[in-house]
Amino acid sequence: MKDPFNSSFNTSPALISPTSVFMVSNSTNTNDGSTLRSRREASVGDHRQHHHDSTTTKNRNANGVLGPVVWSLFLIQHQLVLSCSMILAIFAAHALIISKVARDGHSVDWIVTLTAIIPPPIWQSLPQSWTKASQGVGPAILSARKWTHGYNPNETWSSLAMALQYQRIIVNETTGATQVLYGKGWNDFYMVFVWVLIWTAFREVAMTYFFFPLGRHFGVGEQGKKNKKAAKNKAGRSIQPEKDVHAPPEGKLVRFAEQGWLVLYGSCMWSFGMYQLYHSPYWSDTTYYWRDYPKTHLDATTKWYYLIQFAFWIQQLLLAILGIEKPRKDFLEYLIHHVITCLLIGFSYSFNLTSVGHAVLCAMDLSDTVLGACKMLKYMHKDRLADVGFVFFVVTWVLSRHYYYGLIVWSVFVEAP
Repeated sequence: MKDPFNSSFNTSPALISPTSVFMVSNSTNTNDGSTLRSRREASVGDHRQHHHDSTTTKNRNANGVLGPVVWSLFLIQHQLVLSCSMILAIFAAHALIISKVARDGHSVDWIVTLTAIIPPPIWQSLPQSWTKASQGVGPAILSARKWTHGYNPNETWSSLAMALQYQRIIVNETTGATQVLYGKGWNDFYMVFVWVLIWTAFREVAMTYFFFPLGRHFGVGEQGKKNKKAAKNKAGRSIQPEKDVHAPPEGKLVRFAEQGWLVLYGSCMWSFGMYQLYHSPYWSDTTYYWRDYPKTHLDATTKWYYLIQFAFWIQQLLLAILGIEKPRKDFLEYLIHHVITCLLIGFSYSFNLTSVGHAVLCAMDLSDTVLGACKMLKYMHKDRLADVGFVFFVVTWVLSRHYYYGLIVWSVFVEAP
């Protein structure tokens, strides 16, 4: 019998359709059935691939190279590359400006130029031979001569983003001791913008390289109990599904990683905030919320803590608006919560209510962190640990959101001037 797939038969993917392949297959005998079926599947596969390539080419011709929608999705999905690139660009511009100032013969303290990036407890504890930031040497650069032509590198956009702004040195007339404080102004938004990028990069690194692998290890994201059991083929043989570590994360796995990032952030910032709160005068006496009001100047640590908290919640708001974070059923309520949080932090900072704002942030962060950890345990199928965690969450909720926050509200109505 003549082979229907000989050299005289055109097997071009563009000319073969599933119907033609089916007609050819009916003309063959049963002895060549297996060979014909394999060739038929290959031909149909080539035809579908050719159709897919043609469709892709048409879409590209209609919408440009990739289309504006695809480009926006590309930027959202590659937020780590985008945020890191912008941070490196700001660092590079800052380094070029400072290097030029140093070559011109001015005295430069590099640590002072990075006070907005380096946590104040770190650079405040450095030896005086390394830096004079804690003594107050200007916002960025200590100059040995006056700036000519009205140019001041301390006022460039990179310096505004990298160094704490509005520095003021207060001298005690009685003891002669000096205190370095920082005021508030619109230039603080430069630092907030940089920290929005930093939090975005930290979030993507933590989720991609830690929480996604951790979730896959504990089976988070598997489709119910079906994937836990072995799938059976038509012959009845048991086949264990393989896990593809390079596959896109599923819904529950993404939610697990997002909760993990919030737990990591909340535990670090709550611990740091509580340390500052414990060593503050208003920890044991709520009247200090209102003493010496308005507090127009803050120490470096308090200002740094407040602004990076502000940047984090702005970043969370942007994630929700841009759709980077996985959509929720209560999206509208979630969005309103973030908007109100940003407004409260921003207004408390601008209206010099940072002492009571600091206490409120510590009261809110604890229970949110515990609740996120309990959700992670549920995703990891650790039901018993999750139940114990929810009991602990109720305790922290009552202590922080009802007792301690109640003291703050009582001070607002009773002790506030």
